[in-house]
Amino acid sequence: MLDFDADKEISFASDLFVRFSHDDRGVASGLIDEARSISFNACCCVLNEICRPAIPGKVAPGRQLELLDEWAKGIEHPLKEAVLRCAVALINAEPLSYEACRRLMDDIARYDGQRAALGLAYFAGDPDDQEGDVRLQSHLEAVTKQWADRGV
Repeated sequence: MLDFDADKEISFASDLFVRFSHDDRGVASGLIDEARSISFNACCCVLNEICRPAIPGKVAPGRQLELLDEWAKGIEHPLKEAVLRCAVALINAEPLSYEACRRLMDDIARYDGQRAALGLAYFAGDPDDQEGDVRLQSHLEAVTKQWADRGV
């Protein structure tokens, strides 16, 4: 599995939030499979849709966990456990501490182009910790700049 493929990911992710359906198993499974054929970053785009639905509260956490299990079964990547930790925190509405998210972001930063994974780590943070949120946003920007400076 490729880490990232910017050209294919742009096309895939551009309307993913419209195409993804938590309730339609065929559509959800098809998009999970399509993401696997593109890259790990594309898989994390789908993971973002699984654990951060467009309309909060519309999807039962049990359904999200079923989709998370399906997503996880076909993924082999060094960042898999890190993004699963973020996804579970988001689904269960149990935010991670600033420090935990910062460490996850540092791990993710070692893998070029993992913008969707980086976003998951950011959103898994505690939104009520305003100081931590500002520092996470700053760290997210620093990592994406680091990648951009390398042409990623």
